[in-house]
Amino acid sequence: MRGPTVHSSPAPIILIALPAGLEEKVLRPEDLARLEALAPVERTSGQIDWRDPATAEQLSRAKVVVAGWGTPRLDADLVAGTPVELVAYTAGSIKAVYDPSLYAAGVRVTAQAGVNAVPVAEFTLGVILLALKDTWAQQRRYREARQMVPPHVTDGIAHRTVGIIGASTIGRMVMERLSRFTLDLCLYDPYVDEATAAELGVTLVRELPDLMSRSDVVSLHAPWLKSTEGMVDAAAFRAMRDGATFINTARGALVDEQAMIAELQTGRFEAVLDVTWPEPPVADSPLWELPNVVLTPHIAGSIGTEVSLMGRAAVDDVVSFFRDGTLEREVPAERYDALA
Repeated sequence: MRGPTVHSSPAPIILIALPAGLEEKVLRPEDLARLEALAPVERTSGQIDWRDPATAEQLSRAKVVVAGWGTPRLDADLVAGTPVELVAYTAGSIKAVYDPSLYAAGVRVTAQAGVNAVPVAEFTLGVILLALKDTWAQQRRYREARQMVPPHVTDGIAHRTVGIIGASTIGRMVMERLSRFTLDLCLYDPYVDEATAAELGVTLVRELPDLMSRSDVVSLHAPWLKSTEGMVDAAAFRAMRDGATFINTARGALVDEQAMIAELQTGRFEAVLDVTWPEPPVADSPLWELPNVVLTPHIAGSIGTEVSLMGRAAVDDVVSFFRDGTLEREVPAERYDALA
């Protein structure tokens, strides 16, 4: 990582507060150059500690803080007396980095949940289509038979039912992508009304077990809140139709995992789990061995080269902030409590 950039100008700085190794992934050279064209750019060094004298001195001159995964949390006390006006977060959920006391201190925040949602939606779409083709069960049958498996044993994609749990940003992206196919889409979300469901082109289902029982594929997209922990419970899993597939690219804590495992052990349905609780599963968890479970290590969201798309969007926000004070991806105070 480059060392701190030294400037003689007394102008407020842009402070990049990203853990070691993250800047190169998040900020491409052309995006870093856009920041440097706005104001002097400095970087925190070593293990970031806002109360470290050197870091506190940098913060005392910062107008914008560029933060990311692993950046320590900022609050009103830490920014008191500083020129900090904006936290530009290069990832999705701000709660680990941005304390709500900052709103009253006049510090705005921008986050890239919408940008991070795109690869999750794309991954989920691919998994749903593979599930509707009964891909993993077909693979097992093919491997066991060592000969062609009759294609009529699966129903394919057309005229099937996909159930979505949660009309979140990702949930809506998934529904929009699925709308291009000949599918029946159902939605469970207690905060969505019939008019909104009609706009989304989906059938609103009021009870989760009802959604589970009518769907060939169920995909979970609710936010992780105290109120949603364990929301997909034993009753919901018991209602899953035989031969269906349950997909979780949201958070493992939304699921009653033991209840899910108990139903999966019957072999009635498949599961594709990109997230679990805990993560990874404990060493002796049946999830590792069940033949009807596909486990992936939290890869649906932005990884590798995709991370730079969130960095680019954060820089876009900083540029517009310097230009005219606008922020396309600002997170207002009234949305904070509802965030994952």
